[in-house]
Amino acid sequence: MTTPEKLQLLARLKTLFDEQAEVDRSIAKAFGSNPESAAFTATAYLQEFAVEQVSRRIGDTVASLAWHVYENDWGRKKLKAGIGADLRPIETVKDLLWLIEARS
Repeated sequence: MTTPEKLQLLARLKTLFDEQAEVDRSIAKAFGSNPESAAFTATAYLQEFAVEQVSRRIGDTVASLAWHVYENDWGRKKLKAGIGADLRPIETVKDLLWLIEARS
């Protein structure tokens, strides 16, 4: 898989997460927020599965994508990661792909 293809796949996954978050907010607004509900649980399982599959597809061998999604909140927290002393804020999918390729 080429770097542009990896970037495209990561960008698509982020878009899907963002769209689902908007749907979740709408559901919570209309019916009240219940993160333990079947709908939210099913969505979480599907998102986790998607992260695992994309990780495999792009060669992410150390779960950098999962870290970026769940701990770094898709870059919103601007956490730093890297190799040795080369630590960088990981804010975008391009930054994330740099990290994944540097670690592989």
